[in-house]
Amino acid sequence: MQNPRESHQNQEWRCLPVPYFLSLSPSILIDVRWLLTIITLAGGQVNVQQRPPIRVALLKEEVSIPCKVTFPYIMKYTKFSVFYYWINLVGKKTFIYSKSVKIQIPPGEENRTTTQSYDHKTTPLESTSFTGTYYCEVKWDHIVKVGSGVFVLARGK
Repeated sequence: MQNPRESHQNQEWRCLPVPYFLSLSPSILIDVRWLLTIITLAGGQVNVQQRPPIRVALLKEEVSIPCKVTFPYIMKYTKFSVFYYWINLVGKKTFIYSKSVKIQIPPGEENRTTTQSYDHKTTPLESTSFTGTYYCEVKWDHIVKVGSGVFVLARGK
């Protein structure tokens, strides 16, 4: 049997070719970085946040599933759907609710970023089997973002 260190030493290392843009002059590199920054900003950033990460709910109570959606006031981001679902302790995914959203861009706010809340209240939890992680998922025509989820511990009174 060969020693792992010896087999590592016997490996042949190869150099990868230098990407084209690294062989360019420094002034062109600065222009490329500037262009990439502009493209990123123009494309906007979208995000879905869910906080707090843990909630405790008593049986027969509703639970508010938090969902904060961050997006730029750009036409392609002002129309989306929000889906809510939960995954129980054995991994079963259950859809709870969905809604379509269409936002009007306020005058003078074009290209600015906004954060909107789309919280959803569940029906009252009937048993401790409703314990699990509840998610908010947002779908645009060209992108899908899912929150990190909120773990809900359903407890008896």
